[in-house]
Amino acid sequence: GGSKSASSDDEEPPTVLSVEEMKQLEAATMEVAESEVLSKESKMYDIQFVLKSFHVNLTSYNYNSLAVLTMGTAATSFSANADGSYHFDFALASLSIHDKTTPNSLFGTVLQNQVTVKGDKAFSLQLDKSKQGDQTLHVQLSTFEAIASPTLFRDLKRFFIASQDGPPVDKLKA
Repeated sequence: GGSKSASSDDEEPPTVLSVEEMKQLEAATMEVAESEVLSKESKMYDIQFVLKSFHVNLTSYNYNSLAVLTMGTAATSFSANADGSYHFDFALASLSIHDKTTPNSLFGTVLQNQVTVKGDKAFSLQLDKSKQGDQTLHVQLSTFEAIASPTLFRDLKRFFIASQDGPPVDKLKA
């Protein structure tokens, strides 16, 4: 016979709040923070995260390499103050995609950001909100060089179509 997990029957559904209820909860939390605990200059959050580099090797089901995605340093930070102001930023140092399917290609890199000045970023985003409610958004994208590779496009299309149906069992290596 089959056994049932007692924990799955006893779990309560997650609490769902409406947008209005979320606003009321946030306002109540801010009131308590401002009146009892924190001064207007206090920081509520100061979070930073840095990923030095990231490589993704995309391979087909038969273990043939299709492409390599390489990202340089990705950094993000978020800080929020008790007065409602905040700062968020995200920066990606570099981004490139290397073609691994086109034989004897003169252009192994099919997408790469162009560095014009040392310290340039491939992509950056900053979002700020002042305590008065003014918001500033700054987005910057560097120049990219892109090479069209019909062989890579064809193989990527095959990969994603095959991914929807699952691995082709007869083509997997034993």
